[in-house]
Amino acid sequence: MPIPLLCHDRTESKVQIKIYLLAKALILKTKRRPRYRAEAENILRQIIDDDILHAQTYIISLVSLCDYLLGELSEYNDPEILDEIEPLIERLLTIAEDQNSYLHLAEGKLLQAKLA
Repeated sequence: MPIPLLCHDRTESKVQIKIYLLAKALILKTKRRPRYRAEAENILRQIIDDDILHAQTYIISLVSLCDYLLGELSEYNDPEILDEIEPLIERLLTIAEDQNSYLHLAEGKLLQAKLA
């Protein structure tokens, strides 16, 4: 289903699309079916892999993806998931330090603690 564009400025419309996708991913992540959860993971990865247009959307996507991967790690106990999640947490901590954001720094440290 195409996403309707509500404004004429390309940057603003791209931000709106990312916010829409993030909201969709957060809803899909709460579903129990693996198909929906996998779709949520793909959307979150898409947001993270694209350019950073809206910092808060990017950070929420990072934290949500890390949270999703932590759930997979506890369910499957696969060390490959560790290799995926550690760089994401490091990226979150780097962004938090660059922005002097204690909230996001605390979120990153909490995610690191959950890994230990």
